[in-house]
Amino acid sequence: MQELGPFEFEQLPKDNLIRELRQPTLIEGDIDYFGFWDTQNNVKDGVGIQIWPDGSRYEGSFRSNKSNGKGRLIQNDGDAYWGNWIDNSAEGYGKYYHSDGSTYEGEWKKDLQHGEGIEIWKDGTKYEGNFLNGKKHGKGKCAWQNGSEYEGEFLENSINGVGIYKWSSGKAYTGEWKNNAMNGKGKLTFPDGRYYEGSFKNDKKEGFGTLMLLL
Repeated sequence: MQELGPFEFEQLPKDNLIRELRQPTLIEGDIDYFGFWDTQNNVKDGVGIQIWPDGSRYEGSFRSNKSNGKGRLIQNDGDAYWGNWIDNSAEGYGKYYHSDGSTYEGEWKKDLQHGEGIEIWKDGTKYEGNFLNGKKHGKGKCAWQNGSEYEGEFLENSINGVGIYKWSSGKAYTGEWKNNAMNGKGKLTFPDGRYYEGSFKNDKKEGFGTLMLLL
């Protein structure tokens, strides 16, 4: 996992709460907390560090006893999230670091990738586009490690809708897709200039179409 560096804490909010910085305190479930408390309600509020028995660690802002604001969570398996939190969930903008070197940077909702973002796998494969409830969904662009790339529509992690796929060999397809396969109307072109334009089903030419051959 890449080095994350030091975390810069947010400043305490300017409000009417009375806070105090307490020494490390053992709270429910043998969780260790060091930071600010709301003295009137006796809850974590402000900035602090919370460490779980398994070694997972949160550094950042708390509001009303929950992670709220900017913070980072480093899990005991090496994965880490650095970004915005609402009520103990990653929400807003943030970056997730996997222990194998893969990353996601973008928008979140209730701990899931949601909105626009960029995901890069450890082999160099990269997806940039829209996510919905943790899945690639909507318009996006994916470039694979082998040089192939696709730009168009996705549905729940699958190429689905209308898009352009370019193979590293130089072959290209523009048209309709379903479940990662050419399906519907489209045009398949080859590096030597040949092309087929017409109907496809499950990656195969099927139905009416025009095949242009070289003379």
